Amino acid sequence: WNDYWTKLTAGFIAGTGPDAFADHIQKFAQLVDLDVLLPLEEQAAWVDVDVSAFQEGLLELWKGEDGHQYGCPKDWDTEAIFYNKDMAPSTGLSQEDMAGLEWNPDDGGTFEKALARLTVDVNGVRSDEPGFNPERIAIYGIGIQNSGDADGQTQWSPFTASTGDWYYTDKETWGTHYRYDDPGFQSTMDWYFGLVDKGFMNPNGAFSDATSTDIQMGSGKVAMAVHGAWMFTTFAKLDVNVGIVPTPVGPNGTSQSLYNGLGTRLSSSRRTSREPPSG
Repeated sequence: WNDYWTKLTAGFIAGTGPDAFADHIQKFAQLVDLDVLLPLEEQAAWVDVDVSAFQEGLLELWKGEDGHQYGCPKDWDTEAIFYNKDMAPSTGLSQEDMAGLEWNPDDGGTFEKALARLTVDVNGVRSDEPGFNPERIAIYGIGIQNSGDADGQTQWSPFTASTGDWYYTDKETWGTHYRYDDPGFQSTMDWYFGLVDKGFMNPNGAFSDATSTDIQMGSGKVAMAVHGAWMFTTFAKLDVNVGIVPTPVGPNGTSQSLYNGLGTRLSSSRRTSREPPSG
């Protein structure tokens, strides 16, 4: 991953970049600033592209501030709940229960109730039973990695996105202000990280920050985790019976997942020496 972007950027700066390449949403703005991308709608092959065939909202992610279409979506990510199917039945939670969870920032809804049933201390006491010790946990209801990260893609993003009409910036694309000061966002984050105090989610230091939640689940010390579609194969190879259900429905009545993904680009680095490719 790191080598790819380093080599790609260095190639464009040196004037030796490729004619076509795979780009990522995270890197799009940087390449726009380098002025190395060709607008796709100016290419003959784009005339035959059925833009209605794309998932709603995907094409807009690959448009520059100037309105030009600089990327053709190759795929997109979705997040879901991965959970240990062998742990859930012992708590009375069925597949249908797990697939129909809902949450809110006040009492956590049925999602938090599920976490309470799945969280077990070192004495085998569940968190909704008398004598539970939130400071000595054997099995966390939900895992977290990298302390939540700045975007929370595989941590808190499904919750902040379903709290109301919140999204990250003051505009859907090319925003200039992060809306982390929004009251709805802040109440959601207070609830989410409050799960640590209740013993439902692992605190910093319980696992290495680099330990992904698939490894946490594989160890048997975490019952569920939010993760992305790119991890299907990884979770399937765990020595754990893994189930997958949508993220919990939030106060706005929806289950949410953060968009991400790759797109195909055409480079302008060699447009002076030959015609750009037609397809």
